[in-house]
Amino acid sequence: MSSLSKQELIDRWKQPENQDLRSEVINCFKNNEDLDSIPSLGKYDGRLDLRGFSFSKSNVKISNATLKDIDFSYGHFGITIKNSMLENIILDKAEGFQVFDEGSTFRNCSFINADWRNCTLGYSGARYESCNFQKANLLGTLYYQGYFIDCDFSNAKLTGTDFQSSHFINCKFKGKLKNIWFRGKTERSSIKNVDFSEAVLWNVVFANVIDLSTVTIPKDGNHVFFPRWDYTLKVAKQEVKEKWKAPFKDRAWTLVDFILSDYSSTMNIVNLKFIESLLGIKKFTDPKQEQKFTKACIDLLLRHK
Repeated sequence: MSSLSKQELIDRWKQPENQDLRSEVINCFKNNEDLDSIPSLGKYDGRLDLRGFSFSKSNVKISNATLKDIDFSYGHFGITIKNSMLENIILDKAEGFQVFDEGSTFRNCSFINADWRNCTLGYSGARYESCNFQKANLLGTLYYQGYFIDCDFSNAKLTGTDFQSSHFINCKFKGKLKNIWFRGKTERSSIKNVDFSEAVLWNVVFANVIDLSTVTIPKDGNHVFFPRWDYTLKVAKQEVKEKWKAPFKDRAWTLVDFILSDYSSTMNIVNLKFIESLLGIKKFTDPKQEQKFTKACIDLLLRHK
C-alpha cells in the first residue's frame, strides 16, 4: 500500500470490507488491548498501518495505555489521551480535533505538517521527547506545565501561542515567531539550550523568572540578549526622567513605562526591529526627527544592557 494517495488511504477505512477491521481497532483502543492481536492489521515501514484512520464519532478515550510503532499519517483524531505512553508514532499530516493530552508521554513521535489546531499539548506535566513538529499547524493550541525535550518546532505555525509554564529543553525554533508568550509562573519552568538561531522573534514575551542564559539567540543581527531586562528598563526610565528633554522625553517615557515594561522579565531577547516598530506608533511629522528619536531609544536600551 506504499503507493496509495492520501485520499485512498482515508477512503479505504470507509469501504464495507474494512468495517469489521475498523471496529476491531476502535475496540482495542477503548478496551486498552494490544493492536497486535488483530492479525489482519498490516504494517507499513515497520509500523502498524493505520494511515488515514479516523476516530470520528468513536468516543475513544485512551487511558493508562502504551502505544508503540504506529503510523497514523493522514489520520483524523478527536480523542483524550491520559497517563499513557506513545512511542515511535507517526502523525504526519494528521488532523487533530480537540485532542486533549493529560500526563502522557510522547517519545520519538512525528507531527510534521500535522493540523493540530485548538488541541491541548503538555497538560498536567505531559512530556514530548524527541518529537518533530516541523511545519505543524499549532494555532490555538493550549499548554500548561508540559515538558518539551529535544523537540523541533521549525516553521511550525505558532502565532498567538501562550506556552504558559511549559518547559523547553534542547528544542529548536525556526521561522517567524509572532505574539508568543513563554511564562515562568513556577520555579520549575525552564528554557534550557533552546536554539532560536534561525528564528525571528516578533513580540515574543519571556515573562517573569525565566533563565535565558543558555539560549542561542537569532543570528540575523537584529536580536539582543538582555541578561537583566528589569534593571535595563528601570535605569532607562530613570535616565529619561532626569536627562531627556522635549520633544522626545514624554514620548520615550510613555513607551518605556507603558509598553516595554509590559513585557516584565528578568532576562529578555529583544528584536530591535520590533522595538523600532513600537517607536513608530506615533510618528513625528519630520522623518529625520523620527529617525533621531528611534536611534536615541535603541541606544538607551543598549547602553544599559
